[in-house]
Amino acid sequence: MDLVSFTAPVINQLRNSSMHNFSPHIVIIGNYGARNLGDEAVLDGILFEIKTHIPRSQITVLSHNPKQTTADHAVMAVPLFPAGLRSFARGIFKFSLLRTLKSIKNAHVVIIGGGTLFADEKIFAVFLWGMHGMIAYLLGKPIYIYANGIGPLRTFIGRKIASFILRKARIVTLRDNTSLIHCKKLTLPQRLIVTADPAFVLKKYSLKKTASIKETKLVRPYIFVNYRSCSKQVKQNLSEIATFLDQVNKSYSLEVELVSFQEYREKDSKNLFKIFAQAKSKTQIHIHAEIYDYSQVISLIRKAQFVIGTRLHSIIFSILEAKPFIAINYTQKVRAILEDLGLDEYIIEPDQLSSEKLMNLFKQVYKKRHEISNQLAMIRQEQEEKAAQNIRKLIDFLAHKR
Repeated sequence: MDLVSFTAPVINQLRNSSMHNFSPHIVIIGNYGARNLGDEAVLDGILFEIKTHIPRSQITVLSHNPKQTTADHAVMAVPLFPAGLRSFARGIFKFSLLRTLKSIKNAHVVIIGGGTLFADEKIFAVFLWGMHGMIAYLLGKPIYIYANGIGPLRTFIGRKIASFILRKARIVTLRDNTSLIHCKKLTLPQRLIVTADPAFVLKKYSLKKTASIKETKLVRPYIFVNYRSCSKQVKQNLSEIATFLDQVNKSYSLEVELVSFQEYREKDSKNLFKIFAQAKSKTQIHIHAEIYDYSQVISLIRKAQFVIGTRLHSIIFSILEAKPFIAINYTQKVRAILEDLGLDEYIIEPDQLSSEKLMNLFKQVYKKRHEISNQLAMIRQEQEEKAAQNIRKLIDFLAHKR
């Protein structure tokens, strides 16, 4: 089934119910405004769907940096609820806390959108998003958990917070089957649906967006590399990656573009500069430390011959552009999604990473790159269709609520 035939009933439903004349206030909560390119792509995927299918909707995003979110996404934004005493006092003094409360109070639905928000690898994160879900619930607002990754949930408090918010949600869609397994362990009452990451709807939209961005002029063939800290063996991994890049440059005459996905708090560039320092072929390696628009990253991947990625969305962008890749599995979500897609043979575990293993897998994949590219193009289409279910659920809910 193609995307047009899949979404046609939804569009008809919109027309029949006069949804195009309905102006629901929709609040979207997530890890936005933190300069993480994957999270910004998720937000754009959600916004694109809402603006396309519910064009008169009034959208407010809760963000770490509201001004930046408004500038980047052309949407109204207010601060996230403060989680510390100083930020709470500052929010009261600047009246930003009242603006955030008012936005949720006026909402027809509150979307907790995308990413892996309910996981306790960092206990503060599950507390932060749980607090936002709790406030929405106490204000009597319906909650939509929109294409989230769930887990791992290793702590008692993490499981309790996630279970409470998920139980109170009216709609829950999940990004992968591993998240579904975590949810089943919580014995949730709702019918849970596995859809796809919201970034999978970005193909046409991202092409429009990049049209207004100055393209990076790269002449020689290159591979795209993203790396973030992901094991206790970081120092050794960086050395092995540098050796591998030298081998690729020598054997395949491929240059290297090292690209950061986040420069706020967790700075990818710290590791990228260390890789560069240990590599011998420095004149063939270029670092992109301050890219703040994911569309520019997609543009770099589009022109690349191959992708080595740690961040999940470096791999999702590779699938969007049908580029062969090797994924360094830094956390559950990378393997979870690639196993669902039948692409887990392209994963390397960080604690098993070596220049030899990287090179052997690279040779295998690069040799079949045209065949793999065709496979990825088909998977992209399938995921785009699955991601369309996320907006369909929202439309169904608003149609009945109205």
